[in-house]
Amino acid sequence: MMADTIDIPKIGAVKKTQVMAVGGIAGGIILFAFWRSRSAAVDDAPVEEVLPEDPFQGLTDSGLGGSVGGYSSSSSGSTSDTQTSAPRTNAEWSQLASEKLAASYEPAAIDGALGRYLGRQPLTTLDQTIVRAAIARAGYPPEGTYTVITGGDSDIKVAPTGLKAVAASATAVDLTWALVAGASRYRIYRSGSRDNVGTSMDGTAQVGGLQPNVSYTFQVAAETAAGKVGPKSSAVSARTKSVVLKVPTGVKVSKITRSGATVSWTKVPNATIYRLYVDGVAHGAAEAPPYAVGGLTANKSHKVTVAADATGQSPSKQSAAATFKTLK
Repeated sequence: MMADTIDIPKIGAVKKTQVMAVGGIAGGIILFAFWRSRSAAVDDAPVEEVLPEDPFQGLTDSGLGGSVGGYSSSSSGSTSDTQTSAPRTNAEWSQLASEKLAASYEPAAIDGALGRYLGRQPLTTLDQTIVRAAIARAGYPPEGTYTVITGGDSDIKVAPTGLKAVAASATAVDLTWALVAGASRYRIYRSGSRDNVGTSMDGTAQVGGLQPNVSYTFQVAAETAAGKVGPKSSAVSARTKSVVLKVPTGVKVSKITRSGATVSWTKVPNATIYRLYVDGVAHGAAEAPPYAVGGLTANKSHKVTVAADATGQSPSKQSAAATFKTLK
């Protein structure tokens, strides 16, 4: 049986229960001191504020994490795919679609496809692919209602009909004709020209750069978006109007010699040639001033006049005469 006391030097025999009680008190004092020091350290540390999570984080305009009308409000993805507002005009839509498709298609192919789509023309297979990609990336055009019209790849086997010359001026003729199914544009041909002289997107055209009072013959042919040209229409002829040429003015004579002189004058609109008369007799012609008159008699007075002329027309009246005398 164990002893109930402990022999402590300089103190003597002490009961074990007394020693355990003193040890418990001392341990409690030590634990209390340690707790106080930890509490002081925590009180002096900076407090980190913890914010609640944003309940709307990650939601887009649709509230479902998707895109609205083809325009994503999410901050993820490349800058080119992010659009904060839809285009307001078809021009803005075309620009936006071109930017989004620039990495996938040639600029000319994009412009042609979108232009034909907005012009409600038949589209080739490539046009249709580009337009559908544009709609997927930029939404539908904001102005008007448009559909993808197929048939741009088809051959055109019929010629335009009903070609007419509906108006003419001194230098131009206006044409109209019936539209051809599947045509993207039309080529205009003119007599005297090997190639077509112009194109039209619809059934009308004005052919300019013509001479006054001249008859011309015209034909048109339909062309697909892929550049396939159909047969030419029946020909139609039209004559440009004649013009009333003004009388030349400002006739002057200079550099007079024994047998001639230099004549100058003011140009006349629509004139292609000028005819000179010396003492009432035709002397020669010039496309523009000045003109050198020769073969005259020395030491004699002469009168010179000028008349304007144009192809296929009568000359204008002769100008006021300019008088001069050749040298001795």
